Amino acid sequence: ADLSQLKKMMGNWLPHKNENSASALPPAIDLAVLKETLGNNEALARELLEKIRAKLPAQINALADSLNGSDLIVTGKSAYRLKGAAGMIGARALTAECDAIEASASNGDLANAQALRGSFHHAAKRTTAALTML
Repeated sequence: ADLSQLKKMMGNWLPHKNENSASALPPAIDLAVLKETLGNNEALARELLEKIRAKLPAQINALADSLNGSDLIVTGKSAYRLKGAAGMIGARALTAECDAIEASASNGDLANAQALRGSFHHAAKRTTAALTML
C-alpha cells in the first residue's frame, strides 16, 4: 500500500482532532437531526428514539457478524439498514462507517469492508453509549 492509502486508512481508524482540543470528537448523536426530520414533533421523536434504541444493538450485531463472514450481499444489506437508523438520530460517524462498508460490499471489496471493522466498532460503541444516556 502506498502512503496515501495508508493515511486514508489511518484516518478511518483514528479519532479526528479539532482546533479546540487534541482529542475532542463531535457528539455521537445529534438529536437536532431527528427533530428536524420529524418537524420538531417531540412526542414522535421520543417514540422513534425508543424504537431505534431497542433495535440498534441487534442491527449493530448483525453488521458485525456479517463482517466476520464472506457474504457481501448480507453485509451490504446490514450496513444499509443500520445506516438508515443511525442517520435518523444524527449518528454521523456510525452513518459514515455504514456507508463506507455498504460501498465496499457493493463494489465486491470484502477486504476493505472488513478493514473498516475497527472504526465501525468504535462508532457503534460511541453511539450505543450515547443512546443509553438519553
